[in-house]
Amino acid sequence: FLFMYCTQCGNEVRPEDKFCVRCGNAINKDNTSRSIISESSLSTNKNKNIAIKKNSKKRAGIIAGSVVGCIVVFAVIAFFLLNYFGLSVMNLIGFGDDVWRYDKKIKKPITAISSEEDITLGEIDADGVSVYIPSDTFDNQTNVTLSHPEKKLEIDQTSFEPLSAPISINSTGEQKRLNKPIKVTLSFDTLERDKSGVLYIAALNEKNKWDYIEPDVFDLKKKLITFTTCRLGTYGFVNLKKERFIDEFSGNKAVKQWTVSSLEDEAGCSRDAIIKDILQNKLAILDKTSLDKVLDAVRSECPSKKLAIALVDKDSKEFIQI
Repeated sequence: FLFMYCTQCGNEVRPEDKFCVRCGNAINKDNTSRSIISESSLSTNKNKNIAIKKNSKKRAGIIAGSVVGCIVVFAVIAFFLLNYFGLSVMNLIGFGDDVWRYDKKIKKPITAISSEEDITLGEIDADGVSVYIPSDTFDNQTNVTLSHPEKKLEIDQTSFEPLSAPISINSTGEQKRLNKPIKVTLSFDTLERDKSGVLYIAALNEKNKWDYIEPDVFDLKKKLITFTTCRLGTYGFVNLKKERFIDEFSGNKAVKQWTVSSLEDEAGCSRDAIIKDILQNKLAILDKTSLDKVLDAVRSECPSKKLAIALVDKDSKEFIQI
């Protein structure tokens, strides 16, 4: 290809042009500059450009692959670290299950020794919680600690809404089941909640799942709630959502009915055996007719189902009264 340029202004001109269309300068072979580029040169330059573009894409692919690889490695490391420290990615980014958020009123763990005397850990005004532990609650002298949970507590917001700071009651011994129930009183700041829910105590079990305890006393004026338990662990005051309450209540009711029916026959047999023993061995009444009349009267006044319900409810006063 032949390219010609005006020597006056540098404008490109054609071989048949006699004058430059830009400046009007006369065109001849002596006053033009020429550049000659062959087809092979054009093809070579084109191939070079294609090769350069391919190399650029290749380098970009390598860089992108390296970046993705680094992200994957960091993600795997972060996953194991979060699991090790008992956290979850969903907690950090704010999706899915939430964590129990609260102000820590117990600044330092509160410790005491439980032995042959009653003890109380914590003060309502200062710590937001008070735990009463009667004497001989443990088999041996035991150090007991009251604090807030060390790890973040995951909660399912579809199940309940926290209303107080959670607390943990732990001991240095291995005894899990206490000899006597302990009494726990929690304070709360507000009752802004879904009115369709039910006020309950949430208890974290050994499988890191939540169980629910019905409170013994609820004082709205003093903003206090009290419950009793025979286990150490983590507890908190919650508003149990309606759907979760129905599931929990249905499950507890079914278990209670099954337990009562299972104990009813045994309770009746035990009652009859005690009455016969009293009549025959203590009062020397051996006549069968007299025995049957007394047994019928006792069975009417003291039905076996009532005894079984009192046993299931652990209501010793009601059981003795029956």
